[in-house]
Amino acid sequence: MIQEMRKARIGLILDQGLQDWRVKDFIEKSFDSNSYKIECLIIQNSYVHQSLKPSKLINKYFFQTILFFEKYFVRRYIQTSDFFKNHNIEKINIKKINVNSSISCEDLTREYSEKDLDEIRKENLDLFVNFGASSIKGELLEVSPHGVISLQYGNIDDHKKGPPGFWEVLNKEKTTNFFIQSNFEKLNKECKILFKGSIPTNFFFTLNIIKLYKKSNIFVHKLLEDIFKNKLPKNIDKSTSKNYFITIPNVSEQTQYILKTSAHLFKKFIRKAKKKKVVWSIGYQFSKDWEDVWNSSFKKVDNPKNTYFADPFLFRFRGKDYCFVEHFNFLSNKGHISALEINAEETKFLGAAINEDFHLSYPNIFQHNDEIYMCPESSAAKDIRLYKCNNFPLDWKLEKILIQDIHAVDTNIFRLDGKWWLLSNVDSSKSDEFCSELHLFYSNDLKGNDWKPHPMNPVIFDPKCARNGGMIFQNEELYRVFQVQGWDNYGESFGVSKIIKINEHEYSEEQVFEFSPKLLKKAKGAHTLNSNNGLIVSDCYSFDN
Repeated sequence: MIQEMRKARIGLILDQGLQDWRVKDFIEKSFDSNSYKIECLIIQNSYVHQSLKPSKLINKYFFQTILFFEKYFVRRYIQTSDFFKNHNIEKINIKKINVNSSISCEDLTREYSEKDLDEIRKENLDLFVNFGASSIKGELLEVSPHGVISLQYGNIDDHKKGPPGFWEVLNKEKTTNFFIQSNFEKLNKECKILFKGSIPTNFFFTLNIIKLYKKSNIFVHKLLEDIFKNKLPKNIDKSTSKNYFITIPNVSEQTQYILKTSAHLFKKFIRKAKKKKVVWSIGYQFSKDWEDVWNSSFKKVDNPKNTYFADPFLFRFRGKDYCFVEHFNFLSNKGHISALEINAEETKFLGAAINEDFHLSYPNIFQHNDEIYMCPESSAAKDIRLYKCNNFPLDWKLEKILIQDIHAVDTNIFRLDGKWWLLSNVDSSKSDEFCSELHLFYSNDLKGNDWKPHPMNPVIFDPKCARNGGMIFQNEELYRVFQVQGWDNYGESFGVSKIIKINEHEYSEEQVFEFSPKLLKKAKGAHTLNSNNGLIVSDCYSFDN
């Protein structure tokens, strides 16, 4: 008889009172784990003394007023499920230990009494996960063999930051960061970083925190799974961070936030009232140097009526250059794949190549064994699929669903060193945030059923360089084009990185250059670049009626 593997015993540290969505979501994720189980909840007394000062009370209630109106807006326009509901800790069917921890006035860290520690020791816990508002110090850090881990938000260098996701919106920072830190010994000031990631900053605080919580919770769960499967975190950071404690912005800072957010919303309202919409365009140029992007010879291609072209990919067939594009239709609000022929004199529109009932874009095209394949983005179908060309350029047929039940966009497929590699932008949180995670898969067979996820996934977790924008092969070297996301600006620009190392255990790349779309008149952003045999194609967007 095969003996069932023992699950690690986890203690979840919580503050007294109602719990937010993060706690409920994490507990629910733990129920599906084969590696760990939450055995007890350690309930800390609330530190109400922090709200006794009149100034802090004013800050607190002013901020609650902002949240009230923002939640109304978000609930009305976005499906948020039960994100804003509070959850009664007493209804959670897990053993509870109530402790009266003392709080340092200097740095707001908590320390447990010997009596409380004795009761906690009886549970023989393997690790503590701290979801409380303050950091832990003292003997509790040595009660379990794996210490205490906690999920923190903001920049690693900041020791006084909060609430999560607010300052990034106020300061119009491009990314909002989170990190998972660990204490394995009595460190009062510094903690080791086990994992870190970031998402594009939303223009609205409440939207930002929803995305941040959903994304970061996934990776706390994943980290615990890895730890107790004897897999050390692959992107562990040797740097350390200071203890973190949450503060509420003062009235002046909150007023700045209201003014900046209102001004931004007003600009969006005016743009909508004038019926201005985002319109992408593609362009091309002939140049021997593929890094010579958007020089004076760059030619824009006219969009057909009520549609636009984006995501251009090149393919040479029988001495002619063809460009496959996302062809988006404003009337159907859906894209399909179309083909164009490009030469020095003109661009000829050939027609639709692949059309489905759902949106298609990013037509990554390649050849293998005299067959031509395409892997367009099909995230609306929740899969990564492969099409085969029967009669070039417009006759294509679905060949294989490579990966099913996956939230992924902008996939690059290529063969290197006898293996097939697949780079795709996966949304682990299923919250339609595709710009921050780059995942790698590999297989011996292009059309096989054994695409394996890379152990480092996500190999990149940064919206400034994670999302794919094309692939370029030059002189037996492989370059990945990446999108750069701006503050509330999808596809602000793009850059190129050279892939330095890729195998079943490692992945690394080195940035070559980053390009700004400001060279083109009225261009607000760009996100795709491809090159083949002296022909370069790219895209850009502007606001148009």
